[in-house]
Amino acid sequence: MIMMNKEELVKKIIEQKVDKKSLMLLVSLYRSNQIEKLSFMLRKMFLDIFNKACDILGIFRLKVDILAGNNYKHSIFYDKDNFRVVVIIGRFLETCEVYEKCIGLSFSDVLTYMTLHEIGHHQLNLIEVAPKNIDSTRYFVIYSMFEDYIISRYLRGDIYRELEKRIIKFEATQACRKLDIKILRDRSFWEAGHVMRAFVARWVDQIALIGLAVALNYIDQKDLDLPENIKNLILLIADSMEKITEDKIKKAPNIAYDAWLEYLAYL
Repeated sequence: MIMMNKEELVKKIIEQKVDKKSLMLLVSLYRSNQIEKLSFMLRKMFLDIFNKACDILGIFRLKVDILAGNNYKHSIFYDKDNFRVVVIIGRFLETCEVYEKCIGLSFSDVLTYMTLHEIGHHQLNLIEVAPKNIDSTRYFVIYSMFEDYIISRYLRGDIYRELEKRIIKFEATQACRKLDIKILRDRSFWEAGHVMRAFVARWVDQIALIGLAVALNYIDQKDLDLPENIKNLILLIADSMEKITEDKIKKAPNIAYDAWLEYLAYL
């Protein structure tokens, strides 16, 4: 109840700050290439939102950086080394437009979700929950999903989860479509050794995302109409996430690493 009340306060603050016209203005500035002005407006908006949200949640404030360019996969992410949130202008605006069009989330809904989500990563960083220092970008991909699981399961309430469910279901459905390809149902493909391993390893982000959706009960595993081996990898990730109880949050890096080793061993 306390968390839900705090989330409600964050939601109301954001609703008071932005509306549909806010997104239209930002998109217009982006399309007219007024990047400097847009960066200033976004930084001011995000700093105000994150500062107020951190104060409400009783969390040490974080930094905000706004970057242009398309050389980033995510629209917004948390940088653990510098205790900051990084917003990628083009990706961010595109994401907001897609969520509004495809799943009916308002600009304030998306900002509420993103704010509570990134602060969740910040909270975990403040208690020194961080990935193991190993040379594997794909381990980091899996690990980030484990943090997403912790944020949803233990750090957030119903308001956050209602928004998250719509987003994760949408993203996981897109991932399922990408993975439902003929070659992955071909038995000979799974006997192709290093070629198969390299191919499937590249899809770890999509597989881990669906695993997250299953672990959070946003998607029923019975509804996964995917190649059997892909489904098994998804369930491997989901089952590993479910090993994280509230008293084992600090063990998440090791649990995620074990899941990554099992993933590789399966291949």
